[in-house]
Amino acid sequence: MDEYPILLSLSDFNNYKKRGQKITLLEATGHKHWNGSRFEVLTKHIDADPQNSFRFDVTQYGKTHDDALYPIPDKRDLTKYMKDREITLDSWLVISSTDSIAWATRAWWLFSYNGFKRVSILDPERTLHGNKQPPQTIKTKELTDAIPNKLYEIIDLRHPDEFSGKKFKGQGYPGHIPSSKNLFVRELLNEHGDLKTLTELKQVISSHLCKGSPIVATCGGGTAATVFDVTLRILGINPPLIYDGSMHAWTASSNREVHIC
Repeated sequence: MDEYPILLSLSDFNNYKKRGQKITLLEATGHKHWNGSRFEVLTKHIDADPQNSFRFDVTQYGKTHDDALYPIPDKRDLTKYMKDREITLDSWLVISSTDSIAWATRAWWLFSYNGFKRVSILDPERTLHGNKQPPQTIKTKELTDAIPNKLYEIIDLRHPDEFSGKKFKGQGYPGHIPSSKNLFVRELLNEHGDLKTLTELKQVISSHLCKGSPIVATCGGGTAATVFDVTLRILGINPPLIYDGSMHAWTASSNREVHIC
C-alpha cells in the first residue's frame, strides 16, 4: 500500500487485514475520559488482532511545554512506547477513540508531528486521503507578536459560552485570544462523535474561514484544534498551525490580553 489514508473505514480496515496487511490498532483516550464502551463495540466489527491492539493515553508520554495542558511526546518517548509493544517505525497505526473522534485526531496529530508516516484514524464509514504535510505548531510568543499585525486567522474551537466568557460557569478558560473567531468543534461532528459528511463540513468551514490568510487553531488544551486540522486536510485546505498550549497556556500569564464579548 503506497498511501495511508487519514480516515480509514471499518470495511477497508477488514479488507486490508484479509489481504495480510499488518495493522496496529491504538485506542486513543484521555486519562479522565476512558470508559472503553465505544471501543468494545467497534472492535466487534473489525478484524483486530488482540496482540496488536493497545490503549494510548494522549495525556502521557512526555513533558508539557510552553504552559501546555497536554504534552507533545518527543520521538524518544514514542519510540520507547512502540518498542515496548514490538511496534516499529514502519508499522501502520490505525487509531480509534472513545466517545468522539477528538482523542483519535489528537493521537494522529502527535504521531504525525513526530514524523510517523503511516498513521490513520478509524472512521466507521469512510476512507479519505488528504494533505499529509507534517503538522506544525505556533508558540505563545510567536502568536503574541503576530496578533497586532493580524498575520493569522485564529479559529477557536471551544464552546461559544467559553469563547464569549459571559455565561460559562464550568471548568475552563472563559474569554478568547484577541482577534480570534469561534467555531465550536461540535459543528464538525455528527451525533456519534464522528466527522460529518464532506458536504456538511464544506458548508461549515466556508461560513467561518476567510480565504488567503494562514490559520491558527486553538481550543482549551489542544485536542479540539486537531479535529479542525484533520477536517481541513480532508477538504483539501492547507492545515492550520496548532497553538498547542491553547487557552491553558494563554491564560497562564495575566500579562496576556483576553477578550470578553
